[in-house]
Amino acid sequence: MSINVDHAGLRAVASELQDAATDLDASCASIPASTGTGDAAPLLASILTTFSGTVAHLALEAHLIGERVQECEDAYVETDGAVSTRLSSVFEVSS
Repeated sequence: MSINVDHAGLRAVASELQDAATDLDASCASIPASTGTGDAAPLLASILTTFSGTVAHLALEAHLIGERVQECEDAYVETDGAVSTRLSSVFEVSS
């Protein structure tokens, strides 16, 4: 069994998501309280803030998934090594 994960790619995606969340936060902060169009600006700001929070949450989840994948890979390598050691102690291999 082999687990192939592009850790650098996963970290890059998490970083891009975090950058998007930061940009959205900045965009929300720059929306004026009143644009002369009634209540549209506060509603838009609320929607963008919610979306920004969701993007930040996804970035965190991507980071946590990356950590969990690394833990799984480490456990696999450790288990594979233990099994190989055990098998070599049971079977004698000659060429």
